Amino acid sequence: MRGLKYLLREEEIGFFPKWEKIFERKAPLFFEIGVGNGEFIVEMARRMKESNFIGVEVSKEVLRKALAKIEEKALTNVRLIHMEGTKALAKLFESESIDGVFLNFPDPWPKKKHKKRRLVNLAFLYLLSDRLKRGGFFQMATDHPEYAEEVYSLLKSLEGFSPLWEDYIKTSIDEFYPTKYARKWLSQGKTIYFLGIKKREKIEIPDWVKDWCPLLKIRKEETALPIVNIFKIKPKLNFLEWVAKLRGAELYKEKFLFIKVLDLFYNEESLLLDLLVEEGIIRQRFFVKLSPYGDEGYMLTPYDSDKPDPTDGVHLAMVLILKSLKEGAFYFELVKSTCKEKILNRFLGESLLEDGAGVK
Repeated sequence: MRGLKYLLREEEIGFFPKWEKIFERKAPLFFEIGVGNGEFIVEMARRMKESNFIGVEVSKEVLRKALAKIEEKALTNVRLIHMEGTKALAKLFESESIDGVFLNFPDPWPKKKHKKRRLVNLAFLYLLSDRLKRGGFFQMATDHPEYAEEVYSLLKSLEGFSPLWEDYIKTSIDEFYPTKYARKWLSQGKTIYFLGIKKREKIEIPDWVKDWCPLLKIRKEETALPIVNIFKIKPKLNFLEWVAKLRGAELYKEKFLFIKVLDLFYNEESLLLDLLVEEGIIRQRFFVKLSPYGDEGYMLTPYDSDKPDPTDGVHLAMVLILKSLKEGAFYFELVKSTCKEKILNRFLGESLLEDGAGVK
């Protein structure tokens, strides 16, 4: 892929990367959700060379086109990431750290049964409000009138914000750079709707938004902590018997959380569990390894090549596996755990270790 020096990898930058270090300077920070072929972010970065720009895109095909444009212009103030927009907003930016967010022509999901898939909803706006600096703005462009009206109603209902212009919605703005898609739409005599807000004061994120986006529950100090569980068990594990019990098993199911063992793979020494954790808008699939540890113990931890985001759902998946092991044993001792203490206590029914291992 061309333009690799402009491409950041989610698994390498992790949570809340130091953008000043990445760009090697301190500058205003702007974020575009869905860069498409890169026309808009390239033009904005060219116009505002004193600012830094982050763009995310879920389509690898169009991301390649955007990277080629950035490389062609030799812009040093742009970085792109293959990532979904809401997840990026929650994971890559700390509270009150962004000067402006651009969203151009998001999928309107016009069918009634698909409307819940729209990016902009009340929960998204609460998340956005936390990430924007005071005085920061959100600007959206859409060619779908019904979607524009929906967002317009949401923007008017938010406290702590003011209209970006004389009203929350306009049909033209001088500073907008018309992309290829916009030029085609306008050439047909059709309307583009622009919506914008400016943040006046801090708004607290409600708890229900954190259920919707569980990344918001992760404290900064938890992001680099590996999930490790070391335990002793008798009798010795029979992997074949355990595989028959857990393959395809649903470990947990409620409104915002679903955990399932999709498959298991094993040999005489270790076992891999293929896990699915669907938690709010976050869907993670990863392997967990169970292997001997020391003379009498075992270790349960995410597989080395997988780095799931340490949400409560991921911690719970690990604890439920421990619970399954405990239920089939006449002796079970948890020697060490970095799973959250509240989850261990609730589902294993015992206090965490005396040495204080774990994350409260």
